[in-house]
Amino acid sequence: MLPASPRKLLLLDGIGAIITALAMLLLLAQAEEVFGLPTAWAYVLGFVGVAYASYSLSRFRQSCGDHRGNLRTIARLNLAYCVASAALLVVHGERLTLWGKLYLCGEIMIVGLLAKYELRVAQGPSPGANAG
Repeated sequence: MLPASPRKLLLLDGIGAIITALAMLLLLAQAEEVFGLPTAWAYVLGFVGVAYASYSLSRFRQSCGDHRGNLRTIARLNLAYCVASAALLVVHGERLTLWGKLYLCGEIMIVGLLAKYELRVAQGPSPGANAG
């Protein structure tokens, strides 16, 4: 079960972005012959993952306030990441191996579903809306 708290979702998102960054920088970028993704693009996606992790985790560390706006921002960035990954599937489809296609498709599905959930939670009632 995914957390319904925007703040906890920022933590989950940050951890996921770290995993993506590590996979891209330490696996895909180092094994172009296995995945078929050009090394330069693996580095780009890896550094985007580092940036997204920095954003999510820095917002998570803010212990007070309404995190729905931060969650909405990272959800939109995650959707942009999915679009970029899909574009790489199209542009480099001939070059990508089955492993590369499976990795990118899996990441698009996971990140896309997370972004959809994040947007739904971000649209929820503000903290304390039912109080009083």
